[in-house]
This record gives sequence, structure tokens and C-alpha cells, in this order.
Amino acid sequence: MARSYLMAILMISIFFIIVIKLIEIQLFDIYNYKNLAEIQTTNKEEILPERGIIFDRKNRILATNQIVYTLGARYIDISDPLTTFKQLGSHLNMSHSEIASIFENKRKYYVIKEDIPLSLASEIMKENLHGIRFEKKINRIYPYEETGGQVLGYVGWDNRGVSGIEKLYDESLCGEKGWEEIQVDRKGRRVSYSGKNRKEKKDGGNVFLTIDIDYQTILEEELQKAIKENNAKHGMGILVNPNTGEILGMASWPNFNPNQASSFPIENRKNRVISDSFEPGSVYKIVAAAAALETGVFTTNSLIYCEGGKWDFLGKTIHDTKKNEWLSFEDIIIHSSNIGIGKIAQQEGDDALYQMSKNLGFGEQTGLFPTMEISGNLNPVSEWGKISSSQVAMGHYVTTTLLQLAMAYSSVANNGLLMQPTLVRSAYSPNRELIESGSIEVVRRAMSESTASTLRSILEKAVNEGTGQKAYIKGYRVAGKTGTAQKVIDGKYSDQYYISSFIGFFPANKPVLVCGITLDSPAYGKHWGGTCAAPAVKNIFTRIINTTDFNNLYEWVQPVEDVLAENDDPNYALPYQFSASLGTGNTSSSKNSEPQLPASQSQSITQQETTHEMEIQVLVPNVKNMSVKNAQHILSKLSLNYEIKGTDNLVIDQIPLPGESLSRGSVCLLITGKKRNETP
Repeated sequence: MARSYLMAILMISIFFIIVIKLIEIQLFDIYNYKNLAEIQTTNKEEILPERGIIFDRKNRILATNQIVYTLGARYIDISDPLTTFKQLGSHLNMSHSEIASIFENKRKYYVIKEDIPLSLASEIMKENLHGIRFEKKINRIYPYEETGGQVLGYVGWDNRGVSGIEKLYDESLCGEKGWEEIQVDRKGRRVSYSGKNRKEKKDGGNVFLTIDIDYQTILEEELQKAIKENNAKHGMGILVNPNTGEILGMASWPNFNPNQASSFPIENRKNRVISDSFEPGSVYKIVAAAAALETGVFTTNSLIYCEGGKWDFLGKTIHDTKKNEWLSFEDIIIHSSNIGIGKIAQQEGDDALYQMSKNLGFGEQTGLFPTMEISGNLNPVSEWGKISSSQVAMGHYVTTTLLQLAMAYSSVANNGLLMQPTLVRSAYSPNRELIESGSIEVVRRAMSESTASTLRSILEKAVNEGTGQKAYIKGYRVAGKTGTAQKVIDGKYSDQYYISSFIGFFPANKPVLVCGITLDSPAYGKHWGGTCAAPAVKNIFTRIINTTDFNNLYEWVQPVEDVLAENDDPNYALPYQFSASLGTGNTSSSKNSEPQLPASQSQSITQQETTHEMEIQVLVPNVKNMSVKNAQHILSKLSLNYEIKGTDNLVIDQIPLPGESLSRGSVCLLITGKKRNETP
């Protein structure tokens, strides 16, 4: 009996303890337990920012973002697998059995499909498929693919910049992450947005480059053409505005597509214009020439004895390609005499040559890409031997980058000022604050105006009469210098492998463009800079001259004769021939007036018919034998739409034919294929 009472008292006590505890929880500790429950069922989820956009100088998008989704699931979470897989398959172009075979382990999470576009993902989401998860991802997209790839660089798996502009401006481009609190189930899966705490993301700031994507395309296409025609190992090229230091194009080949960066060798991703140094050869002769003119030791008419083409000097034999006896100072540059420039350097002295080299920026970084650019090598005078000045004068015993050479020639082109090269016009922070403005900056005066003027005249003659004749453009004033340097292999100068260059500017009297092309190891026999590099510069200038935009920008660039820029090669199909906006050479027209063109030069200039509707008509350009990308650029500029038939990269035919009149917004059909062999 006593035991029964004790058991009853114990049970009643336990009951009252439970009741009291429940009252305490529900009435007094309700907020504490509520907060604890919320902590256990909520997580912080990152909100990824969109990376900033990179534009060219005309606000065309070079790098942007694309929202994609990864679709995945656990088999055990799918309420009706057969129906779900059939519905998914209809959207993903997959059979239901193919999707089912993915789930080898029914409790494991599997990815069904990656990189699903936003539009398709939205359609699938409307199906409300139970158990299917969507993970948002932002991919970096480069619309022009390989064009400009080495300048732009690329991003890694974490969407952070790895090279190029993407790396240099990564901090501002990548933006700032946000976060939000979400409700999750017991397995940590998202249920809904909690609606309480949130930090907004800040998308990356935009970057605007000095690059012109049209010029970049021309540069890359002509560089690649020169490399293939001359069987070179690789090559590089650059386009600069010498008056501002703005880089309009920069390329090396082989190149790569930053959309699939990992598919290309690391060598292809290098920007050789800033990362490769080489002995420049005769393109360096302008340094000794400038130093000699500055010191007053020589005039353009000074005569130098060139030893009949062979000069034995302090145990070193220096050769010329021609057996000249006496040459004037300017003829030594025009005809690129090694002996002549060596003797000039010996007379002007080591210090003068070294100082001019420093004045023109050799031996130091330009500062364009501080972490990626090399400085080249220019030894101090204290380390020079008795013959060093003669060797340096002809471009030996010194190494340089193509960027440094282009900026040195820009100094000659702009009356003697060494400009700071710029690649960025403006850059913004995630807070939309201007963090960089590509203002024009003069590093220093490298030479006097009179010296620069004299050199421009000499270099124009080098194109008209000397080693650079294959850069000559009929009717236009082009200046420049060739260079052919033996490569150093295993510590010795090779007789088979050369670095071949041409640096030119245009027009010679008032330059607006400097272009440099350097080829590594072109086939022997084609290895002269005047043979393999000069024609590439000519083609680049010719194509740019014949663009409407170029003449609109520089109205004084008129032909000396009433002709369009032409290429002497009868098999060369002149790109951009539709944009014949070069004027007639009439210098009296004002800047705001339209150039008056002969009828033969006016094809495909936008014309406006005087009708009630003022319908704007354009003449269809000739885009045959162009790359698809180049043809697209041209048609877009004329507000013409296009359709592409075929999968090749070369346009072999077009409908309508060139010269037909169409309304803006009309469609042109581009037919692609392999290049056809020409018949006589």
C-alpha cells in the first residue's frame, strides 16, 4: 500500500515538473527558444556580384557576364522521378533514361546539367519540379573571342582576374559580395528567403580601354597573315597614337580565346609585346642617329666612309649588305648601313648614345603593366667595351620590347616627346567612383623638335627609296625603319634565325598612327624586315586609311594624289574597300564640312534620299574574303543585319551583291566556306 502511494506521489510530481517546465518555456523563455530555432533553421547565403564590364574606346563591350545555372538533385528527393526526368529531358534535349543513369547512388547529390542559360533555366523553373535544385553562376564572356584576348586576359574558376586587364584591375572589376539570410530545412536545403537581414552586393566597376576593336581586328588578321606567309615561329604587333600615347591595338600570335583559356597553352596567353625582349637590330639605329644630331657632331649631309661593305674594327668584322664607299648621314639610315652607323656611334661617344637610349625609354619599364612588363636590358656605360657603341648603335648588346620601340618611334613622330603609354581611358570602383583617368602624360623630352623633324624626313625617305619600300602606300606619306637581327642561340648569333621588324608611322608630315610588327624566325630568304614585316604594316595602314571613321577623326589625312590607298599585290583583296571616305586632297574644307568625293570613290557611303519618309539607304559593302567577324563589324556599322550560312570563318559569297542599295535594317546573307584557289 505504502509503495502505491509513493508511486502515485512520484508520478504526480513528475507531471507537475513537466507542466511547470512547459509553462516556463511557453510563457517566460519563448523568445529565447524562438531565437534558437531561427538560428538553427537559417543560414547566410552569399550574393555574388557581377564583374564589371570592359569596353573599347567606342564603348563596345569586350568583356561582360552571363548568368547560367547548374541543375542537380538527389534521387530520393524527387517525388516522381519518371515524370520529372521526362519533363527535364524535353527541355535539355536528353532522354529520361539518360538522366536516370546519372543517379548511381540514390542518396548522393548529382549534377544533371551545367551552364544552362537563364532563359532555359526560367522555363524549367516554371515546371515546379520537386527535388530539383538550381544553382546560379555568373560566367565571364568575351564577345570578340580571341580578338584582344591577350590584352583583356581572363578570369579563373573563382571569377578573379588571372592576366591582362582582368588581373590589373581585378580589385575594382570583381565588386563586393553581399549576403542574405535564408530559411533551410533539417538537411540544410534552402526553403525560402527569411526576409530579415540582408547586405546588398556591389557589382564591379567598369573599365574603358583605349583599344579600338576594329583596329585590333585588323592588326591581328594582318599579323597572322604575315606569320603564315613567311613561316615565322610567332610574332607581335602594336598600334599607338603617338600624340597621346594611347594604345589602339596590341597583339601577339599564336593567340587564345579567353572564353576557353584552359584549352590553350600558357605560351599563347602571353602578351609578347610587353613580356618578350629581343635584340632589335636596325630599328634601333634611330637612337644613334638622334644622339648624333643632338650633339651636332653630324649633319644630314655629313659623309662617312663605309669601307666597301666590310669593316674590320678592333678584331670585329662588321658587314653591310651592299658594298658602299661613301654615304651621307641620311643615306646610312635610309639604306641601313651597319658600318656607317657604327662609325657614327664611335665619333659621337658612348655617353651620348647611352643617354639617348635612356631618353627614349630603353632599359626601363614603361609602367603600362607594372607586374607583367619586362624592362629589357641596357648596360651602363661603365660595362661597355671599346666596340660596344658600334654594336649598340646597330641594335646589338641591347634588348628591348616592341612596346618600348613603338614609344621611341612615337617620340620621333610627335616632335620629340616620350609619352606615357596608356591602355585605360577610365576605370571605376564598385561605388561608381572614378579611380583612374587615362590623361595624356609626357614622361620627358627625348630630343629636340628639329632632331625629330629631321628624323621624320629621313625615315620617310627610307620608305620611298630605301629598305622600307614595301611599306610604301601610293599617294600617302609613310615613314619607318626596317630591322633584321640575328637571334642568339646557345650564346652565339645564328646564321639561320632572325628577329625581323618594321616600325612605321603615318602620315609622315603629321603622324597619327605608329605601327610596329616583329616576326620571330621567319623562313630564311624571307627574313629581312623589309620583306616580311614592312608589307604587314602597309596592309594595316591601308585598311585603316580606308575606313570611314579614320577620315572623320583625322580630316587632314588626305592623299597626296587623288587616289585611294592601294596595295600593289594584285592578289590582295583590299578590306574595308567600301569605306572610301578619304576626300579629294582639298585642304581648304573646314573640319565640320563633308568631304566631296568623286563618284568612283563614294561607294557605300551612307546616303539619304529626299523622300517624304526620308528613308536612309546604304550601299552594300564588299565583304567577300573577309573573316566573318570583320564582316559582322562592317555590316553593323552600316545598320545592316546579317545571317550566316555555314560554319567556316571566311566569307566566300554574299547576298545581295556589293553596290546594291538597301534600307537600314535590311538583312544580308553571308555564305562561309574555305578559301577558293584563284584561277588565272
